[in-house]
This record gives sequence, C-alpha cells and structure tokens, in this order.
Amino acid sequence: QHYETTDSGLQYRVIAEGEGPHPSATDIVLIDYTGRLEDGTVFDTSEGKQPVPLPVTGSIPGFAEGLQLMRKGGTYQLKIPSELAYGSQGAGGVIPPNADLEFDVTLIDFVPASALQGMGAPPPEM
Repeated sequence: QHYETTDSGLQYRVIAEGEGPHPSATDIVLIDYTGRLEDGTVFDTSEGKQPVPLPVTGSIPGFAEGLQLMRKGGTYQLKIPSELAYGSQGAGGVIPPNADLEFDVTLIDFVPASALQGMGAPPPEM
C-alpha cells in the first residue's frame, strides 16, 4: 500500500480507516502511537501505557497535520519529513538533526479543547 503525500510533504497511509468527523486543530486527541527513526529505532511510544491526550497543535507540524486527516478508531502510518518535525535542531538527544520520522498512530477519541477546560485542565498552549 503506497503513501499519499500532502501539499506540505507529509506522507501517510491508512492502515485502518476510522469513522465520523476529523479532529480540528483546536481539539484534544487521545492516541496510541509509536514513533520511529528511519532506521527503525523507536524513540517514543505509548505502548504499555495509558493512551496519551494531546492538543492537536501541541505537536510537531507534520503530526498535527496527520491527526487532522484521521477519524476516530483509525490507524495511520505517518512519514514526517524533518522540516515538519524537529528540523536541524533534533530533539531530546534522541532525535538527530534533520531526521525524518515515522509514526504509527491510532486515534482513539477526540474532544474540543473547550470541553476539557470545564474539567479544570489548563488550556493548551497555543
């Protein structure tokens, strides 16, 4: 199965399509994910932990874009070029400069950020 490429250069392929609407940039998503470097090294994963709530815009640009393509219950594979990830900076001593990243992401659920503000959670940083 081939990858689709968006205008920004993000590549994605649908492993399993979800249903319903897509999350918007202002939503909070609940995801399971595994992030890998191109050589297959896993640098971050939610496996074995609770699913992770994340503001859509609180992630790297390619990840935020990929999330908004998805539907609830869907699993996508994202290939994020360095310029939509951490660029020449790299990250956390784990992601080298100019690294392209790959993510497997399952979108479990999402809610508008406004729904969480009523629960005493701090608003996401914009």
